[in-house]
Amino acid sequence: MLLPALLLIAGPKPSAPKIYQPKAGSPERKALMEALRRAVTPSLRQAVVFRVDWIRSNGSAAFFEGYPSGRTG
Repeated sequence: MLLPALLLIAGPKPSAPKIYQPKAGSPERKALMEALRRAVTPSLRQAVVFRVDWIRSNGSAAFFEGYPSGRTG
C-alpha cells in the first residue's frame, strides 16, 4: 500500500514550458518586436526600432529588455 502512494508522489512531474531566446530575424521575434512597436509608438510619437539586450519566450509569453531608438539607429 505504501509503494503506490510513493509512486504517485515521486512520479513524473508536469513539464515546465521550455524557455528560449527567439533568434534575430525569426518570424516569432519579428512578431514580438512588432507588437511592442505598436504599443510604444503612440507614446514616443516616432517610428522606432528596438535594440534588444535580452529577450526570452516560452511560446506564449515573452520578456524583453532593451530600448527603442530612431529608425536610423
